[in-house]
Order: sequence, then structure tokens, then C-alpha cells
Amino acid sequence: MVEGCGCGGEKHGHHADPHTQGVCHCGHIPRRFLSKNEKIENLEKYREALKNELAGVEEELEALKKAD
Repeated sequence: MVEGCGCGGEKHGHHADPHTQGVCHCGHIPRRFLSKNEKIENLEKYREALKNELAGVEEELEALKKAD
């Protein structure tokens, strides 16, 4: 899902694609105004995704170091 799309679809066209004029390929028009609670929820999800990404990077570094 494109962050902020709200359509719930799996990976599909990006809203910034100039050919789609801000509409994702599923036809959903992204919301422009989110409530404070929605912003907090999105940021918390983003923070968790970053933590997971960092954990993956750390694991990959360890694996590469052990391979030598």
C-alpha cells in the first residue's frame, strides 16, 4: 500500500507518478488531510518499520562479517 493511500491494496502505482495525476493505479484518490490521531498512528507505524529495517541491517552486517 502506498503510504497515505488508504485503499489497502498491495504495492501499486505511486501517487507522485505524473501519468496518474495523483491517483493510485487502483483508482483511489489519496486523502490530503489526516486527523491528529491518524498522523500519530502513521508515525508510530513508520517508527516500527524503521526499527525493523535497522534490525535487518544489523543482521546482514553480522552475517557478512562472519562470512570472512
